[in-house]
Amino acid sequence: MSNYLQQILQLIREKYLEMDSNKAYEKLESELEKENPDEFVIETIKEILKLTEEDLEKLREEIRNESIPLSFKRFVNALYTDRHGKIAVQDLKKVIWYLKEPYDLDVQVQTYCGTTLLHVAVGMGSIELAELLLDRGVSLAFEGNWKSPLLWHTDAELADEVKELIKNAIK
Repeated sequence: MSNYLQQILQLIREKYLEMDSNKAYEKLESELEKENPDEFVIETIKEILKLTEEDLEKLREEIRNESIPLSFKRFVNALYTDRHGKIAVQDLKKVIWYLKEPYDLDVQVQTYCGTTLLHVAVGMGSIELAELLLDRGVSLAFEGNWKSPLLWHTDAELADEVKELIKNAIK
């Protein structure tokens, strides 16, 4: 590493050393919340606060446990379903990814249009989504402006199988 680069790195470290430990900890949390955190900043603050790798991993897990459920809710709230309950395929994959994660997610959350994820499961003909929702205890009481997904009309290939799963769960 060049001498110039070492001097820059030292200045950055000194900047963080001037922070009190609360500010440094806040900066660390803020960096860990980013999608692409700056590992240099993380390592620098970790050294300053004298955190072990285990401490850092616990903090990362804590942040994930808080941010993923909120991220899921925001994502579903922003989904736009057409009148048949369809969403973009990549959005369906992302919803399924979230539901496979071991976090406490609100499966009752509604899309931008006010439909539920069960409506999406029927609309998309996604048995996998329906099973994940049922496993997580999604409510089968359908209220609001939309009719029950069991009465939902869609041209999705597996919609009837998804409706059958829901009917069996109701029994």
